Amino acid sequence: MMKTTNASSRASALILCLFATILLLSAPSFAETKKFVKEYTYKIETMDNQATGRTLALYQVSKLLLREIAESIQGTLKDSDSSAGKSPEERLDEIQLLLPSAVMVNVVNDKWDGGAFFIKAEVEADPADIAKDVEKFRLNEERTRLLKDLKHRSDSALKEIAEMRKTGDVATYNNAIIKLSATEWFAKGLKYIDSGNFDKAAFAFDYAIKRDPENANAWEMQGWAYHELGNYKRGIDKFDEAINLDPTLAKAYEGRGRSYGDMGDPKRQIEDMKTAAKLGSKSAKTFLKSKNLE
Repeated sequence: MMKTTNASSRASALILCLFATILLLSAPSFAETKKFVKEYTYKIETMDNQATGRTLALYQVSKLLLREIAESIQGTLKDSDSSAGKSPEERLDEIQLLLPSAVMVNVVNDKWDGGAFFIKAEVEADPADIAKDVEKFRLNEERTRLLKDLKHRSDSALKEIAEMRKTGDVATYNNAIIKLSATEWFAKGLKYIDSGNFDKAAFAFDYAIKRDPENANAWEMQGWAYHELGNYKRGIDKFDEAINLDPTLAKAYEGRGRSYGDMGDPKRQIEDMKTAAKLGSKSAKTFLKSKNLE
């Protein structure tokens, strides 16, 4: 009788276990992917062509998308009403500044008719995940520095575009448009870095460099992409270019130092890490401390 009871108990337990598994697998996911969509039509002006029209249309539609996303997640963030004395509007600007690292803007449709460039773009993501990334980047001084510089470059290019429209300087106007397009590729590169897609990151930063070769940050980030791919020599070449453009770029020295270390050259590694530490790299200081080289 005891054997029958034990077998019955085991069978009941097995049924309950299977039932629980079915419920778990069929339970709805708490992740809620949302699609943000915006359209923009840029009307061609005197000095424009198809390429400049597309760049300006993409910039504007991306700006609209990021603003909508910032507004949708603002209330879910810490200190959503104020941050270090910021007004809600200033806080919204801060969120929008950080968003290029958190989302990827995808073009789903575009059309050129000779007089205007229409573009439709979207971002598809879980707002909760976007908010987490924004909070993460908000605490990351290095990423915030990169994103502030990205905005500065965009603003500078737009100012130059407006000025050249008044003067009619087509060559300088086109060059400013090219620099504006470089910011799009830089933002893509950051997103690819975060997702671990270092091949695409190196490709995106290469496009940014070709359009704005004076951007030391683009050279540095491409160096990190190659470092993560294990192509240390090529990474060092990129870090060299970044340092030549900006000798105060701490993370470029750190990246070059880590690459030298991975190539078996500890002497150069330590030299670069010491320079990076002097320039303010906390991770370089931590490395030197671990080697008793403070």
